[in-house]
Amino acid sequence: MIARSLLEEETSGRPDQGRPDLTRVSASAKAFASDVAMQVTTDAVQLFGGAATPRTSRSSG
Repeated sequence: MIARSLLEEETSGRPDQGRPDLTRVSASAKAFASDVAMQVTTDAVQLFGGAATPRTSRSSG
């Protein structure tokens, strides 16, 4: 949560300042958020196993 807040603060003022690195900083923030979301999802699957998968799904094989 702290990292997200710092990234928001870092990117929020840049459009008004006309800084040329806005695209790079925004892309870095997006990549970081995606990595955190993947880690949280992976941890949840490890913790709960397949309990959250729909019972109607069929595995191939």
